[in-house]
Parts: sequence; structure tokens; C-alpha cells
Amino acid sequence: MNIKRAVKEAKKGDEEAFLLLINFVKESLYRTAFRYFGNEHDALDAVQEVTCKAYLKIDHLRKAEQFKGWMLRMMINHCNDVWKKRKRNIPVEEIFYAGFVENNDDQLILMEMLLKLEPKIQEIIHLKYFDDWTIKQIADWKKVPEGTIKTWLNRGLQHLRVEWEKGEESHG
Repeated sequence: MNIKRAVKEAKKGDEEAFLLLINFVKESLYRTAFRYFGNEHDALDAVQEVTCKAYLKIDHLRKAEQFKGWMLRMMINHCNDVWKKRKRNIPVEEIFYAGFVENNDDQLILMEMLLKLEPKIQEIIHLKYFDDWTIKQIADWKKVPEGTIKTWLNRGLQHLRVEWEKGEESHG
């Protein structure tokens, strides 16, 4: 599929070209939304919402080769907006996909610890470990140096490690 050509045609109003583009990214959009919300219904709603936004704003896409990143940024922004409206209630299911811990009780504890982190650090951990983004991709998207992302990520992971160890001492 030639992304540049499809974007060019979609910008001219070609609905088939737009559908080709959406088919190219729909799986990534769905996975991202599912990891944020933890259920199929909300994930499908998010994909539909972001698809509509993209259709209306396709003219705002500057570089055709960045279509997938543009769509994923829109999805992440949409999910974050929904989170804010829901007061940042992270679904339990999100933790199940991380594979960090062995049982449901530990997963609930980890989720509570994640909620205590700064929102920007929560987001970076989510992108890195749930969506498999690289440090460079996150830095490019956040428009900050890679070292800043590494610092924020290390700060978040260190905080989680300390909190986890405190919990083990009190239960152990």
C-alpha cells in the first residue's frame, strides 16, 4: 500500500483511500484503546471516534508517511481525554497484559501503585511496556530529549520498585 498516495487521495475526499488507510492502522488503534480501557466496547468506541476525527482532520496531516503515528497520537490523546473524564480509573484488565506479576492480588496492588505516579510517568510506562514504543518514539512524540524520557521512566520504575518492596515487607 502506498501511504503517500492514499493520504493524498483521502485529502481530496476519496473515501476508499481513507478506508484503506484506516484498515492499515485499525489493529494498532484497537490494541492501544483496549490497553487503555481494558474492554472491547470502549476500545471499539474509541476506534470509531478517532476514525471520525481523522476523517474530519485529514487535511491537518502534514507528512503522509507519518499517518500511523498521527493516528496513534490521536488515539492516545482521545484515551487520555476519556480517562480525565472518568477521573483516571485505570481498568484492572490493563495490568493483566503487562505480565509483570503472577496473581490477581499482585496485579491489583501494582495497579494502585501505578495510579500514584505522575500522569506523564504513567503515560510513558504505558507506552513503553503496554504498547511497545521505543524510548526514541516516545521522545519524538513528547518532543523532549530521549534522556528525559529515560529519566522519567527510571523515576517511575524506581518508585514502583520501592513501593513494591515496602508492600512485601509489610506482608512478608
